[in-house]
Amino acid sequence: MTKYSKKDILSVLDAKGSDIINIMSKTKQYRKNNLITYSKNIFIPLTEICRNDCGYCNFKKNPDDPEAIILKTKEEILADLKEAEKYGCKEAMFAFGEDADEEEIVRIRLKEFGYDNMIDYIVIALVVIALFFAGRYIYKEKKAGKTCVGCPYS
Repeated sequence: MTKYSKKDILSVLDAKGSDIINIMSKTKQYRKNNLITYSKNIFIPLTEICRNDCGYCNFKKNPDDPEAIILKTKEEILADLKEAEKYGCKEAMFAFGEDADEEEIVRIRLKEFGYDNMIDYIVIALVVIALFFAGRYIYKEKKAGKTCVGCPYS
């Protein structure tokens, strides 16, 4: 088994953007067969605010942190999805902190966006996501010349 230095491991963990794809493509030299499975996906934190303080978590930020995602807008979510699409991502993982709406700053942002609670916000976020993907699917079907969009028999 190959031994990796701390520097090697940190370079992988710190990889961003296309560097991740390059690292993945280099792994093929270590295959014993031609089967590698993975899923291209994007991690989208809807908020980084959480009531818990888990020792293993590197996701949570404090509400007073100027870089903390308090609550993403629909436009920010769509921008993330469009960026992921450029890299061929087929899945999106959405995350948010537990009981984030117990924090005043999150409640304020929810009200600014027109929501009463996190559940309402998440439902609308999911609708935006569904419409994004449905629109992409319909466009691809029409471009392929299918007359019955979404119909597997056309």
